Amino acid sequence: MEALSRHFQKAESQKQIVGLKISRYAPPLSHLFYADDAFICCKATPASFETIRDIFQDFEKASGQMINLQKSFIKFSPNSPEDFKSHMTSILRMQASDSFGTYLGVLVDIPKCKKTTFHDILDKITSRISSWSSLHLSQAKPHLHVPRDSGGLGIKSVTVLSQAYLMKNFWRLHHKPTGILAKYIAPKYRKDLPIPNLKSNVTQPSFVWQGICRVAATCSEAMAWKAGNGKSINLILSHWVQGHPPSLKQPEDTHMPSFSDFVREDGSWNPRSIFRFFNNSTAKDILAMEPPILQDDDYLYWKYTEDGCYNIQSDTHIFYPSIRQ
Repeated sequence: MEALSRHFQKAESQKQIVGLKISRYAPPLSHLFYADDAFICCKATPASFETIRDIFQDFEKASGQMINLQKSFIKFSPNSPEDFKSHMTSILRMQASDSFGTYLGVLVDIPKCKKTTFHDILDKITSRISSWSSLHLSQAKPHLHVPRDSGGLGIKSVTVLSQAYLMKNFWRLHHKPTGILAKYIAPKYRKDLPIPNLKSNVTQPSFVWQGICRVAATCSEAMAWKAGNGKSINLILSHWVQGHPPSLKQPEDTHMPSFSDFVREDGSWNPRSIFRFFNNSTAKDILAMEPPILQDDDYLYWKYTEDGCYNIQSDTHIFYPSIRQ
């Protein structure tokens, strides 16, 4: 699959195929792979389809595997002429489809109104739950979703799990600049960056981005900065002093110093500048921190894990704050 990906990258670099852009600021995307499924997207021309056909043939010869044409299909842009679609499908020997269908039981082409899309799934769940009514189940379930080490059953809440995965996307957005989310999707929402707000500033954002915006406030409270050159840190609002925002001694309308003003030439903290700008408690916390290396970039870390990286299990600290004593 890595070799197949390189073939598509080479074809794209040689302008044999032209990938599609999610937005004008995003790079073109020609292919995505997941397990044994492939998603190829490009400008529909006879030459590009012939290139894709040749790539598939080379892949089959090299790997001994064959493309399943019965399970493969092509989706064209709306209003494409029928004779054009017929000619293009004959090149790849695949059928045309108006929909991507379902993947892992969920419809891929989700319309603007999501409720109708998930009606079938909700009906199945309702039917199963209704069948339990004849069973003699215990009604004492107050600790159903509470972790086991805190006296509960440890059954994960769907709502909590959904929040956790949205937070994982938020984390990836800031720590995986070459990932799909940061490279292809985030450029469309430049008005929302570097940290998305509770509501997107872009008209009609995608469902994924709406979810990221919903958990932005929670994630911002759970993330903190390890100072480097200070270029990414807001001295007043950012969480950078022992994982919390600082408290000022002077009013906010005074001259704002730069981060380098708090560091001496030898790389150590400058106590005089720090005590002049921050109150005594914050100043002591800053001096207790490791001095920043001004040549390094600032680093955003997760406060509730030992290694500073987000993981799904750390959602317990966010959604069950009363348990964490």
